[in-house]
Amino acid sequence: GEYSERTLKLTQDMGYQSIFWSIAYKDYDAENQPGKQYVIDHFATYHHNGAIPLIHNTSQSNMEALDEVLTLLEEAGYRFGTLDELGSAQVQ
Repeated sequence: GEYSERTLKLTQDMGYQSIFWSIAYKDYDAENQPGKQYVIDHFATYHHNGAIPLIHNTSQSNMEALDEVLTLLEEAGYRFGTLDELGSAQVQ
């Protein structure tokens, strides 16, 4: 998640596209988890078209909330795709 104008330019010069997440929260510290309900509420509040969530796979809170979060998003009409699909939609 750290970058500079220099690293963004180098990435572009090498033919790559930088993609950053648009939903994040402090789930990376296994000893200080936000809790299942926090994760659910965070997604309920901050989801949006084209969202790219940063979800750490070592998070107990994410594991506990994932089914409810995915159900919430599916019921809201969202689908899950690849970065390639998202990039194609933005270029068109």
